[in-house]
Amino acid sequence: MSIQLSLLMLVVLHASSADSSCPGINNGEFEDLTNLMRKITCQSGGISEKPAFLATLTPREVALTSGSVVKFDSILTNIGNGYNANSGVFTAPRKGTYQFAVSFVSGHRNNEWLELTLAKNNNRLVRGHAALDPFASGSLQATLALEKGDRISIIQPRPSGHVLAADNGYTDVVDVLLEFNAGADTETIKGMTPLHFAATNGHDEVVMTIIKNGAYIDAQNFQGNTPLHLTTLGNFRHIIEILIQANCDINIANNRQQTAIHVAVENGFQESVEVLLAGGANLSRREKLGKTPLQLASRGSFVAIVDMIIKAERYYAVTREYMEQELDYVDPHQYLRTPKHPSSTQMKDILWKLATKQLKPGDWKKLAVHWKFTSDHIRCIEHQYTGTNSHREHGFRLLMIWLHGVRKDENVIKLLFEALVAIDRRGLAEQMRGKSEARSPKVCMGKMCAMC
Repeated sequence: MSIQLSLLMLVVLHASSADSSCPGINNGEFEDLTNLMRKITCQSGGISEKPAFLATLTPREVALTSGSVVKFDSILTNIGNGYNANSGVFTAPRKGTYQFAVSFVSGHRNNEWLELTLAKNNNRLVRGHAALDPFASGSLQATLALEKGDRISIIQPRPSGHVLAADNGYTDVVDVLLEFNAGADTETIKGMTPLHFAATNGHDEVVMTIIKNGAYIDAQNFQGNTPLHLTTLGNFRHIIEILIQANCDINIANNRQQTAIHVAVENGFQESVEVLLAGGANLSRREKLGKTPLQLASRGSFVAIVDMIIKAERYYAVTREYMEQELDYVDPHQYLRTPKHPSSTQMKDILWKLATKQLKPGDWKKLAVHWKFTSDHIRCIEHQYTGTNSHREHGFRLLMIWLHGVRKDENVIKLLFEALVAIDRRGLAEQMRGKSEARSPKVCMGKMCAMC
């Protein structure tokens, strides 16, 4: 929406002064007192003339966004210095009755209603419109009783039609307006585009329509949030998938230095975290307070999310190597929750017994170091407290995260045997191997056998 030519004019019809009659004072005495007061006002720098100003727009065409103040930058007259061209605001220098008149012409590419509103102290009072045509003219007038210090401005009060349609999920309306060249990236005063509104409210069809019409997918609003940030805040997993498939930048940070995965983790949105992890979200990025996504998950006691992030950090590259498809096209739920090893179902029972009945309290940390878990991984697993036997839960979580990263062609029992020997638990290692050999006919799976 743009404005081609505009003129703002003020004429003061009446400014308050003393009454022309006063009990106990004759007219001559009153006139003498009035003249004396005027002299004192002039000598002290006060206002001796009625305020008035005339201002126009210098640029040939000015783009307007919702809530923006029209700044008439070329001042032709400014008696009383009440009008500020930098802010576009007139401040009443004294109490009185003021008359305002505004005329305007829409831009040459105008394809929607141009509306301007006169506001007093940010309260909208009078509206003027220009028709849905290029170079359409409009005007507004107002006569107002103002107190000293009251502020008058001219603003563009409403978002454009397709922004409203996107906000409310009207796919057909958005489609028609975009077809008639309504800007796909039109912004409100807060930098919100139609795509921001559609993503915020979970309107997936509108999101796809706007993207199809060439919208800038990574536009940032006044808080630095992209459509991906806002749809993540709403936990709209399906729209996150749409935006990732449309090649949005998944790692853009907002004003709090948070990427979309920081937002998802901070709110405990497990499904959104899954999709963002599978899409390749950067897990080393720190937000404004210096926290990584893993540390945010730990602070929020989101145990499942902590485990998912550790899995992604440790095994993302490995998983890409032996999966037949690119990770971007793998179901995130399957990738992050289900180990890929053929014997994972049988191993779950073995690992549960190992963690809860056979490992000593400090053994799980030794295994973590042997398997090259980071100190941050260990701290975040240990953050969960379930009582004096918390080490059992910690140990089982560690073992399951480790199992998740074992390749399909690796011998799980052999790897576990080697790890137990490395932490000086050879007796337990031999015991486990002996039992597994006795059970091997039941779990043998050919080349992928966990026990052979």
